[in-house]
Amino acid sequence: MRLTHLTIIAIIIITVVSILLLPHMTEAQKPVIVPIHAGKYPVAVTVNPNANMIYVANADDDPISVIDGKTNKVITNITVGQDPEAVSANPNTNMIYVANANDDTISVIDGKTNSHMVLNIDVGSTPSAVAVNPNTNMIYVANADDNTTSVIDGKTSSVVKTIPVGRGPDGVAVNPITNAVYVVNGEDNTMSVIDGKTSSVVKTIPVGRDPEGVAVNPNTNTVYVANARSHTVSVFP
Repeated sequence: MRLTHLTIIAIIIITVVSILLLPHMTEAQKPVIVPIHAGKYPVAVTVNPNANMIYVANADDDPISVIDGKTNKVITNITVGQDPEAVSANPNTNMIYVANANDDTISVIDGKTNSHMVLNIDVGSTPSAVAVNPNTNMIYVANADDNTTSVIDGKTSSVVKTIPVGRGPDGVAVNPITNAVYVVNGEDNTMSVIDGKTSSVVKTIPVGRDPEGVAVNPNTNTVYVANARSHTVSVFP
């Protein structure tokens, strides 16, 4: 491609301005040129906005990498269970919950000390997703291989109920305003809607093929479902 004189001048100006400004930027303002190296095969990440800390689940070598949001540097690695596949934080309590797919447990990390609490919590078979309602301090775990969702009380760090859902639950999301929990079931192409007050399924909704992800906008109470095999997103207002 042949560049015009104006294009060349524009590139030169941008380069010179960048060089002049870069030394005067703070570390937080500078662009991230080099990626942050975590563990092997990072598959999930969550942020505690109150503490400005980021937690990365590394599936192949089993630690959680903790990144300081101020410096964008890994400050520690925390050993958890086997094959951590999902991670979620409660910003109100500064507790982080990690779903360990190969040993059917949830690890709890204290964000104040960034240390793994001694006991893992036993849940269903192959926990593949985890979500927290910070308002109620309840944690919801989608167990892919036994078609259930475990409900954990954050105060006691214990499972208080196991809820049957659809087949192959792969994702979970919570609306903290309505206290509704949404679980997408990859093997039967449905979404289970759980009432957080009663911890029971109140509705099962058909979605696209192989739903693997779900997210909620609590302000509009709109739910979005990513359907992997139908290449669509289902929207429920």
